Amino acid sequence: MSRKLLYVFAAVLGFVGFILVYAPARPLWGFISDDVGRQAPHLQVRAVGGTVWQGQADIQFVPPVPSGVPPSGVPPSGMPPSRLAWRLAPAGLLAGELRLMLDLAGAGHQLQART
Repeated sequence: MSRKLLYVFAAVLGFVGFILVYAPARPLWGFISDDVGRQAPHLQVRAVGGTVWQGQADIQFVPPVPSGVPPSGVPPSGMPPSRLAWRLAPAGLLAGELRLMLDLAGAGHQLQART
């Protein structure tokens, strides 16, 4: 009986490990998108892909249209569309450190950040 329990425990642990390693970013974005929308209401995030550990998303800041201005069908000017890519090192989390690399690139701009 104890050997069978050990196999079940190992299988469950392996499954959880697999989910953590290959966790897709899109469902996580679904959980946090409302909070991000409240904090940054003019930030549009689309095409979230990859995993939690390494992924990408298309983002754009669109300023609000002033009240009283009739809609012209032309989007308001703001930040050009950008591609945000991230890479999170899981080994750093085990050591209690956040090792995150961010790359933001678009027409006329590029930004890289490392922690």
